[in-house]
Amino acid sequence: MTINRIGVATAQSMQVRNLIADMPFWKNIPPNEVVDLVVNETRRVDYSPGQVITRQDDACDSVYYIHSGSVRLERWRPGAVTQGNPAGAPVQVMERTVGPGYLVGRFALTYNLPHTSTATALDDVTLLAFPTAAFERLIYRYPSLRGNLTPQATINRLRTMPLFARVGLVSLSYLAEEVTKTSLEKGVAIYTHDQPADRLYLVERGQVELVHPRRADERSKLGTGNAFGFPGSIGGANPNSPHEYGHWARATATTTLFSLPWESIRCLARRYPHVANSAIQEKCLETIKKIAVFEKLDEPQKRNLAGYCTFQHIPQHHLIMQQGDIGDSMWVLLEGSRAVLSALDNSGPLPPVPVDGLVYFGEPALIATRSVNSTIESEPSSLWLRFHWRDFQAYVDEEKDASIPDKLNIRLPDELTVAGTAEQYSWLAPGEQMISLTRRHWLSLLQKLQLSLIGWAITLVVIVALNLADHSVWWGIWLAGLPSSLAMAWGVLDHLNDYFIVTNQRVIQQEKVILTSEMRREALLEQVQNVDVSTSFWGKFFGYGLVSVFTAGATGSIDFDFVPKPAGLQASIFRLMTERKARYRAEGRLEIQNALEKRLGLAVDLPSRVLTGGPRRTSTDDPTLSWWRRFRQYLSVDNQIEWSTTERIVWHKHWFVLARQVVPLVIIALGLLVLMAGGGFVFDFYQRADLFVAQTILSLELILGFVVLVLLVVIAWITADWWNDTYELTNDRIIDIEKLPLFLAEERKEAQLREIQDIRLEISSPLEMILNYGNVVVQTAASQGAFTFDHVPNPRAVKEEINRRVVEWRRAEERARARAQMQDLPDWFEMYRRLEAGREPTRVVLDNDAP
Repeated sequence: MTINRIGVATAQSMQVRNLIADMPFWKNIPPNEVVDLVVNETRRVDYSPGQVITRQDDACDSVYYIHSGSVRLERWRPGAVTQGNPAGAPVQVMERTVGPGYLVGRFALTYNLPHTSTATALDDVTLLAFPTAAFERLIYRYPSLRGNLTPQATINRLRTMPLFARVGLVSLSYLAEEVTKTSLEKGVAIYTHDQPADRLYLVERGQVELVHPRRADERSKLGTGNAFGFPGSIGGANPNSPHEYGHWARATATTTLFSLPWESIRCLARRYPHVANSAIQEKCLETIKKIAVFEKLDEPQKRNLAGYCTFQHIPQHHLIMQQGDIGDSMWVLLEGSRAVLSALDNSGPLPPVPVDGLVYFGEPALIATRSVNSTIESEPSSLWLRFHWRDFQAYVDEEKDASIPDKLNIRLPDELTVAGTAEQYSWLAPGEQMISLTRRHWLSLLQKLQLSLIGWAITLVVIVALNLADHSVWWGIWLAGLPSSLAMAWGVLDHLNDYFIVTNQRVIQQEKVILTSEMRREALLEQVQNVDVSTSFWGKFFGYGLVSVFTAGATGSIDFDFVPKPAGLQASIFRLMTERKARYRAEGRLEIQNALEKRLGLAVDLPSRVLTGGPRRTSTDDPTLSWWRRFRQYLSVDNQIEWSTTERIVWHKHWFVLARQVVPLVIIALGLLVLMAGGGFVFDFYQRADLFVAQTILSLELILGFVVLVLLVVIAWITADWWNDTYELTNDRIIDIEKLPLFLAEERKEAQLREIQDIRLEISSPLEMILNYGNVVVQTAASQGAFTFDHVPNPRAVKEEINRRVVEWRRAEERARARAQMQDLPDWFEMYRRLEAGREPTRVVLDNDAP
């Protein structure tokens, strides 16, 4: 072996510098950093055939970039205890030949381990040797370098494949180098029954059907995360052709596949026998048969359903669902796996409870929109099935059996903890679930009906008097009963349109008079400071009271009187406030965990679905709603509004505000133009008969023309003034601009979204109800105070858009705060390890396959 050291000071060989500069893994790293930290310590190393470059389990002091020649890599691990290997003697789990461009020792470098394989020169080999410490410094400064050195995305996806559960990270990393990724459209054949079984396939995402060529009943559907390509796994092996697949495989949806050579899988199976076992294909079906939710489905339906679930292996602690979120999937924890369940109740957080499979969570999501009532976190190396509601709907559509949802053994939880209804509303934000809808006490209804009740009493007296007088009673019914009936209907509808809503994100009060006015106030749960309940003597006797929700805004409180069971509503709001705060804290911790996993190259890649696309769930899909409610929602104007957003939205006042100022002037101008036209005919007549009259008419024409010109200028001024007054909303602020034309004056008010305290909707006249415009009042903590968006079109949509952006901004703020806290953590860990180890920087990496 000959070693030629190259020093930067001599600068005699630019070849090494050029080679290093051309290496693909320096992407997005400043070239000067590479020169400072890598080039200065680089060595050129030459090896002869048969010489060992690295030996497995030796300290990784250098990594080697192959410039020319071929190198054989071998990895040995203790073998599985079998009849042929009763002592579990070491076996070869990986062998391959690599050539120019390969970095020997990259997994040892990435995972902070000794050399993970033995590298031997097969012919004359020239390498560039880089000190491990130099690479570590670069990885510390630029964590993305780890992804450049290794196929990190493929490794992370293989870690979540159930077939490779319990397979070590290093072995998976070598396997990832051999993965071939293929995308297929629906109906494409993957292989036929008589094709040699040379590759094993993994469903990265999508759906595959396996069919026996001669027995149509021998078939199986597999979804995301499953594996296939096992010879004889469908209908048994053919003794005459044991190395053929023996069945057909075709994509039944848009599918992405990973494929691996069977030679590598059999080599790995010497240590992990389960990777070559076709039993993994039946795991989903076996689990479905044991779940009570699906017990009423017949055997073919269960077998088909197995192809519509995502099969996942979660190798580390991972959040499955968060209490308060809207569930979109049913999760099943398989036998032999563990998870941790935690929740909040009215008294605060409950102790975490470990749970063992077989158990399932979130099953109501398959048929209805429901919030999650507990937090689930997976334990390391756990197996899960995930049934997304859209995949389940696609399954129902394929079965052509609309009764399947009714066959599911699912009891929908009663989420309305306070008196209310399960009805959904189109203005609910994404991820928002209505918890309670409270209308006023029945005594409030009696107050609204007192005039109609008096009218009915008068009607009864009139009917009796007419009957005694031997007159027709129909006159009494028409004259007194009809107005009383209309007044009663008006009172009932007015009572039903006033309510107090609590969702998992905010509290909302609505006061609405049909075709007359509408007022809606709301506050986010995190803005609520306190909730008070006051009860009078009669309130205590009849069970009602006044609920006041105080926020940090300057507009006082949101008050709702005649609330039945006010203490229950107060407790519900307090509980949701606690859940909301806990959710923000959990999101912050999750953000830190995700950032650290990404930095360490351990991010978990878990596709949520089998199929792509699918229907959108609307409020009318909820089976708990009666048919007339679903029909009423479908006909609702608000339900047909689809509000699309951009980064910046600009609203002008409603067109009617302009029209009521401009139309009278336009009518006057048109009238004057008509007079001018008539005056022109008169002028032509008198021009020949009477010159004085003609001159008088001409003067009047000029005056009218000047007036029309002034009117046009005024109309243009009013239109420009109307157009210049705008209300703007961005992702971080609201802006109110009042600007006169010709740049004469401008008044501009701005406030950050974080300063918004509450939002109020005002529709104060029947005309505003008919034309759908009104005022949106945004109370802020800024020095400007309240922002009033006057006469904006579709004010409900404006208010909901402002609320949606406030919620998104607060969640983004929590994530940004978590990221800011996370920024210092690597430095703390780095300094700690330097002081503890007294050596160059290193990294903390979880690896269950460490030597």
